[in-house]
Amino acid sequence: MAERKIVSQTHFVDLSKVGDRKEASVGSVYVGTKDADWTCNSCNHGPINGRKKLCPMCGNPKDSTETYVASTDNRPFLSDKDMEDRGVDLDHGSDEECPYCKARIAPKTQICPQCNGTIKNVGKTKRICPTCSRESNALICPSCGDKTVSKSEQSSSIPPSPPSGNFYTASGDEQPTRTPPWFLIGGIIAAVAIIVFGIIMIFSPKERVGTVVSSSWSCSVPYQEYQYNQHSDWYVPVGGDYISQSDEIHHYDQIYVRTDRVCNNEWEVVGSHNETTYERVCETHSEYSGSTTTCYDDGTCDTTDDYNDVTECHSEPRTESVDDYGYVEHCHNEDIYDQVPVYSPYYVYNIWEWVSLNPLTSNGTDNTIVCPKVSESETARQSGNESTTCETTFQVSKKQYSYKPNCSTEFPNYFRGSEWNLTITGPFIKAVAPLP
Repeated sequence: MAERKIVSQTHFVDLSKVGDRKEASVGSVYVGTKDADWTCNSCNHGPINGRKKLCPMCGNPKDSTETYVASTDNRPFLSDKDMEDRGVDLDHGSDEECPYCKARIAPKTQICPQCNGTIKNVGKTKRICPTCSRESNALICPSCGDKTVSKSEQSSSIPPSPPSGNFYTASGDEQPTRTPPWFLIGGIIAAVAIIVFGIIMIFSPKERVGTVVSSSWSCSVPYQEYQYNQHSDWYVPVGGDYISQSDEIHHYDQIYVRTDRVCNNEWEVVGSHNETTYERVCETHSEYSGSTTTCYDDGTCDTTDDYNDVTECHSEPRTESVDDYGYVEHCHNEDIYDQVPVYSPYYVYNIWEWVSLNPLTSNGTDNTIVCPKVSESETARQSGNESTTCETTFQVSKKQYSYKPNCSTEFPNYFRGSEWNLTITGPFIKAVAPLP
């Protein structure tokens, strides 16, 4: 594909467009394409229309030193059909050069009008013949008749470069082999599996034979005594023996004294008024600043109108309601009360009552539990059920396990030196059974 080449640019102002406005940030607007002009260096004939590649005066072909310039006459813009006939598209491919006579010819020309030479590499073609390498836009090659392929399809058929991997082959200076990611993942999975397996093995129930090495027990009995004690209260209960009394404040009553008028000044809205303010309002638009004609090496020129952003501001009046503030007096009646103490007799008395004392306790290291006995009388009694706790220690190999059996049904059977079948989970004994 031929490259786009700019050969000249001209800037001017179209007076008929001065003051023209568009939306902001328009930049430039394409107007149209016209034929360019050139001058023959051989006979100085010109201007010559850009679509002509041979000088009509001396017949010499246009060469690359004869630059295209914008036309001076008001010629019309080219239509899409005109541009297609001249081999021009929006990319403006450069003029082709005949490889035989070096004449400058329009893009897509396949037969040179100067020497009738057949040109293979035609600009702006999309297909190529894999047999004879002739470029064209036809599905069948006009030179050899074979099927053509897309240029992009041909370029994509080139084998890709070998990818760079994470492994190195030792040749010359050896490179260290990187550990593959799957190996690290496998190691992590194995470590987790080992930990989980260890936990399962530790806490899975195991049957072991254990020997009783020690036993201990304790028993406590709640105990009360009947005592003659002194108390004080607002009344003497039944059975209490009066000792003394005094007048004390029992509570306070509120007594109405008077009603006062209370007034407060509060800052609040008392009215409103209108105020006029001015707000700065700005608008931005694009305004015509000139035109640019760009000529290309295919004999055509594009004309664009240039626009610059212009911001215009003005003040607009705004009327708004504004609140007026002031102090306003608010009054209300408030009742005034006084706190008056109310006295009542406060008594001191003695009374007989049962009082809970520290429980009686006993303990031992044998298998016979003996709880304390309370000698009940008129002044002493047992106030609840006795409470017992028991503990037996089993020896399994070199480890000892503590076990808390039922004191009434199990504990009396665990004599020191006796052997039992234990079910152990982790560090705990879950069950004890006689040996089979």
